[in-house]
Amino acid sequence: MIKSLSIKNVILIESLEIIFDKRLNILSGETGAGKSIIFDAINFLAGSKVNKGFIKQGCDKAEVSARVHIKDSEEDYDYIIYRSLHRTGRNVCKVNDKIVKLAYVKELAADLFDIHNQNSNYALFLTKNHINVLDDFCSKSVVAYKRELKALIEKYKDILKKLAHFRELAETAKDKRDMLSHQLKEIEEADLKEEEEDMLLEQKHVLLNTEKMRNVVSDVNNLLYYDDLSAYERISKSVSLLSNAKVYADIDETALDNLNNAIVLIDDSLKMIKDYEQDDNDFFKMDNIEKRLDVIYSLKRKYGASIEDIVNYKNDIYTKIVELDTKEDCIKRLNDEKIKVKRSIVLLCESLSKVRQDVANSIKADVELFLKSLGMTKVRFDISVEKKDKFSEQGYDDVVFLIATNTDKELTSLANVASGGETSRVMLAIKAVLAKAARHKTFIFDEIDTGVSGMAAQKVAESLVRFSATNQILCITHLPQIAAMADNHFKIVKIYEQNKTITTINLLDKYECVLELARLTSGVKITESTMAAANDLKETAIELKEHIRV
Repeated sequence: MIKSLSIKNVILIESLEIIFDKRLNILSGETGAGKSIIFDAINFLAGSKVNKGFIKQGCDKAEVSARVHIKDSEEDYDYIIYRSLHRTGRNVCKVNDKIVKLAYVKELAADLFDIHNQNSNYALFLTKNHINVLDDFCSKSVVAYKRELKALIEKYKDILKKLAHFRELAETAKDKRDMLSHQLKEIEEADLKEEEEDMLLEQKHVLLNTEKMRNVVSDVNNLLYYDDLSAYERISKSVSLLSNAKVYADIDETALDNLNNAIVLIDDSLKMIKDYEQDDNDFFKMDNIEKRLDVIYSLKRKYGASIEDIVNYKNDIYTKIVELDTKEDCIKRLNDEKIKVKRSIVLLCESLSKVRQDVANSIKADVELFLKSLGMTKVRFDISVEKKDKFSEQGYDDVVFLIATNTDKELTSLANVASGGETSRVMLAIKAVLAKAARHKTFIFDEIDTGVSGMAAQKVAESLVRFSATNQILCITHLPQIAAMADNHFKIVKIYEQNKTITTINLLDKYECVLELARLTSGVKITESTMAAANDLKETAIELKEHIRV
């Protein structure tokens, strides 16, 4: 049950702290006072989407939190659930001060709260939703069945996808295998090696530099030795001239020695760079390198941006060829697996259907009885669970809630019920019967009394009292008959202060409850007679509650 609810900066609410109690909590107030804001805040906390208009004007964020008490055979503790919406659009969700995902909050809230408004009525009267409503009555085994069914159907779809792939392969197998074999042969014959391209480019670079060096050596050779005006020739002539000049004068022998040494050095230097002379093998080497690089570049254009990509593509070809060669075996294996998985799906659908049929048979009489207690004395109610041709993650059942509001009418889908009062009572009946299986859950009703008045309103009020014996109920209402049954009665008021409109809420004492009942009964003008009638209504309600809950 919700022990407390805190709302900050939500639409017209600046700050509210509401302490709820067990059993029947009634919320009432003038039209436009903001009753539905409380409902919207709980809905927001339970994970529903809201827009930025949910945030009070002038504030950066809206915040809603609740302390929820869990008590059953296994658990007895409190949850603190928190959610905020920022103007940036960011959501923050926490459970016991730990940040969690919104999906987790939704799942948790679904176990703790059952929230009903006019949209819920609409949803109930859509046939496609009936299967989910029925499943709410079923045991947790249905949840396990549906979880297992979802996994099996995903596996079944994966098998169908693979089968389609192999059947497509079978149709074009020969052409594909020929193409793949050609590609494989081309790559294998190339016999590519890791880092081969880099090594070839390096060798090419070296050979290109060698050619440049060879040209330099040739020029040096000509300048130093072979040219008509080479250094060697000129130095030799210089030595001859100086030697002959000895007859004219004494020549310093050091000068002659230096020139002779220069001739020797030139010879030695030419020998040292002799390795760079023309080598015909270099042409063959360069030609081979270019041819090999052409092979690599051709394969890269076809099969990948690098040698590694080409090798990976080759490995993929192996896999595809194996697929082609074993396609018939794969198709047979997948067909066998498909039959096996489908058999498991059908068995699971049968188990689901059996649970649903058993539950439908057990609750339809209770719902019908409850509807009769709400004044629909001639009503008949049934739940049809029929097998469809196809299965889904819901199983193969087609579930329809059927009703006849009079004995002279045939059973028809709830979708054909037109009266607002009838839809509200059908919803309440279903929720009340559901509550027997969902003890200690909080049920939240926003104007369950729509279209209900007179004796029917009194019956609805008494049903809410019975309903609240094992479940906490929060109910927004306009009807005095329902409000009189409150164990805790809150009044929502819109006030104006300092040029601001804000919504506040007050827990009423007994006198204030009577005053509020008088307002609900007669409107704005409250007289002594309306107060007396309201007081009688409250006293009668107190006695009736004691009698109902004995």
